[in-house]
Amino acid sequence: MRSNKAREQERAPRKVVSAVERASKHVEAARRAADASLARAKAAPRPHEITNPVFVALFDAHQQDREALFAAMRALDAARTDESADDLV
Repeated sequence: MRSNKAREQERAPRKVVSAVERASKHVEAARRAADASLARAKAAPRPHEITNPVFVALFDAHQQDREALFAAMRALDAARTDESADDLV
């Protein structure tokens, strides 16, 4: 015999998240991280050049966040391509 909780879970509509939606959310999160790290780098004490170790560290962190954003964008493009290929079948 099933519990009440099990029955409630069966009745509740399941939220299906597509690969495109997941990838899109990942892009949004990566974009927020890159924007935040850029703001931190811009707020670093001057001068904004390689002689300032604080700026260099913050800008390197932004570069890593930016690369993560680009990877997320490539994954989103791939998910969209896969989804459109599935639609053709």
